[in-house]
Amino acid sequence: GEGSESLSIGWQNEAIVTLVTGERVGEDGDVEEFQYIDNAIFYEDVVLTPNGPAIEPLGADVADGELPGYDFLRCDLVRVWMKPVDGESILPESAVAQGNVVAYMQKNLIHAGNVDLHFEEVETVDEDGEVSMELQPGVIVARDGVTFIDQSDPELPAEAHAAIVQIDVVGRRAVLFGTSEEAATISQGENILSGSEIALNEKTMSAVVKGAGRMRLVSDTDMNGKDLDETRPMDIEWKQKMEFFGQKNEANFIGDVDMVSLNDTMKCQQLR
Repeated sequence: GEGSESLSIGWQNEAIVTLVTGERVGEDGDVEEFQYIDNAIFYEDVVLTPNGPAIEPLGADVADGELPGYDFLRCDLVRVWMKPVDGESILPESAVAQGNVVAYMQKNLIHAGNVDLHFEEVETVDEDGEVSMELQPGVIVARDGVTFIDQSDPELPAEAHAAIVQIDVVGRRAVLFGTSEEAATISQGENILSGSEIALNEKTMSAVVKGAGRMRLVSDTDMNGKDLDETRPMDIEWKQKMEFFGQKNEANFIGDVDMVSLNDTMKCQQLR
């Protein structure tokens, strides 16, 4: 099947649609009733594309990195909730995707067991300067074995693993949650950051780890700032908190800090 101009949906098995009755003001100024889709459930090999083309079911190679060139979400089941706009049309408000979710949104590739989407209309400007409103996910919440790959820098992608990832697409913020058994982890090249809760802010180029965590950096200097003949890893662990401010190129580690770089070690309560 297919969806509306704002949201295209393809599925292989069946769709269950719930209709409700609302009120609107007609052309003659009188209040009249109208029916619209309140929510719908789509089953089996479901593909959802905000502002995308009317799509065919995607092949299995999507899971292996072969992307179709537009934002999409693929899963076993999707439930979409709609909202009426001005009594003339309906727009998707939110959606829940379940089972083997693969999503490509804003140059980010997501694999998860379940994903919640909350849609927003966003003003966009094309190459010719034309302004238009597009339906985009404003908030994304991914759960159950989440892998998140940021491909904005194709030569050095960042990869994250977490139990839950909350993404504010418009605010360009994200929070990653681990579990008591396994921390959330972000890696880019040889650099690694892990902790039970990691908050990222792309606008301010900052990262905060609440609680204990660990960071591995590849450095070309030793602990005294002396240049090395070749780079080497530097491991830093802490118990309370870590703050990184990219615009200032500063980091603050708090609580039983332990730093190791080959044979060099340092222990302190706070490292900046």
